[in-house]
Amino acid sequence: MENALNMIVEADRAARDRVAQARARREALTTALAEQKTAIDAAHDEKAQAQIDAARRQKAEKLAAASRQIEEREARVAKALDARFAAGHKAWEDAFFEAAVQND
Repeated sequence: MENALNMIVEADRAARDRVAQARARREALTTALAEQKTAIDAAHDEKAQAQIDAARRQKAEKLAAASRQIEEREARVAKALDARFAAGHKAWEDAFFEAAVQND
């Protein structure tokens, strides 16, 4: 009878040891998976941030190019208006002086 009790106690102890080992393996796997997930998430975040930064740079370059085009067009228009004003002003001055000379 004592031998049977010892066998039961030993079997129970062995079962508890196996359960403890299984828990330790599960915890190790959980830790490893968590570390892998963290590494994957970090890599994904870095890649996503790099793509966002690249897209922002491209948009900024396009915006700068569009701004330069607008500024160049405004400069051309201003130059053309200045030329028209100068031509019209010169004609007005000539007409004014001619009228002033005729009235004298």
